[in-house]
Amino acid sequence: MTNSESSLRHFSESERTVGAECPACGRILKISKSKLATAADGYDATQPLVCPCKQSYTHILRSQDSGSDRKASSSTPTHSSATIGCVVLAVIALIVWWAIAGLGPDETNVSQQIDWRNADNSRMAQIMAQEFVSDRLLAPGSAEWPGFQDSRTSVVPLGKQRYRVTSWVDSHNSFGALIRQQYVAVVKQTGPEEWKLKSLEFH
Repeated sequence: MTNSESSLRHFSESERTVGAECPACGRILKISKSKLATAADGYDATQPLVCPCKQSYTHILRSQDSGSDRKASSSTPTHSSATIGCVVLAVIALIVWWAIAGLGPDETNVSQQIDWRNADNSRMAQIMAQEFVSDRLLAPGSAEWPGFQDSRTSVVPLGKQRYRVTSWVDSHNSFGALIRQQYVAVVKQTGPEEWKLKSLEFH
């Protein structure tokens, strides 16, 4: 059996070189396999191997520990593969969760639908009434409308998003004269931005 103190200790190995540790100074030497011959417990040097610390060796001893190291290093890729597999599964699960969440109802749209059905949209009712009245004027471009605070204008909620709007408009008649017309319109909101005219009377 080769004396471990007179041999370099096997450290690592590649296709062309062997890494060996000097027991005297701890340096790691890289030795070409062309200078080595395979032995039962490691490698025999075809010529003396001289470390920078001046120690000379003719053998590289492969210990059981080095074999254990190789096994440990060979198990590392398996561990890494398992870790990568877990990450991939986590990413896939996240994508599936996003896809399922994307198929659900839009919370913003739901809240908007709830809001318009329960909100008091009297001001918008007045604006929409003016739109419906404008469609029936001879000269809608000449129309002058009262403001929201006008004392002669009223908007009364009738329930179920229906509103009665009482107001007036100044516009040109067929002779070009500016005349004022009183009107009562009943409008209904049927969607977040949709309205219908239920009735309209001019006085």
